[in-house]
Amino acid sequence: MTVDPSKFERHPDGKIKKGSGGRVAGSRNKLQHMFVEDLVEDWQEHGAGVIRIVRIEEPASYMRIVASVLPKEFIVSESELDKMSDDELVEALQIVRQAKAARMAQAQ
Repeated sequence: MTVDPSKFERHPDGKIKKGSGGRVAGSRNKLQHMFVEDLVEDWQEHGAGVIRIVRIEEPASYMRIVASVLPKEFIVSESELDKMSDDELVEALQIVRQAKAARMAQAQ
């Protein structure tokens, strides 16, 4: 379906007036709702199996997905740090630095 843009009512500055054209009100929400429903249905049928396949066949993608669903901030209270030995703190810092370097390399 083609729409003739000359049929839209316009403001003096050239912008299209509200309600004179474009998508039907609520259509975006309807599309999002339908998509999420379809996604849930597909997930319920195939979710765990797909996770297994991705983990085995594309481990880098699997790790990227896992990292994307984890919280951006990881808050550790002082009491947790107090329980760690110096060696454990050094090891934890190395892990954080490696993860940061990997994320920086992915961004490039």
